[in-house]
Amino acid sequence: MEVQDEVTFSNKSGYSIEWGYSTWSKNEPQDQKDWSIRNRYSNQYGGFNIRGSSEVPWEDFKLMIFESLKRNHFEKQDLAAMLKGISDCLLKNY
Repeated sequence: MEVQDEVTFSNKSGYSIEWGYSTWSKNEPQDQKDWSIRNRYSNQYGGFNIRGSSEVPWEDFKLMIFESLKRNHFEKQDLAAMLKGISDCLLKNY
């Protein structure tokens, strides 16, 4: 992955979420590269946990969220937190 953005968490050592241009489109022109997200876990050798660090295409990730919402797989408190985050994001952009 060609990482463009990353967030780390002080309470989760070695864990981060990364966004960037996908590994599978690395040889494509910039405007044709696929965007992806990765759940990253560093291991003792500096690599990634193969069970938890796979790259997911952005379109697939969005579909996973929408389908999880439709099937009521989120707890109400999670939905409330997401709604607040969405609201905050929308307010920043206007």
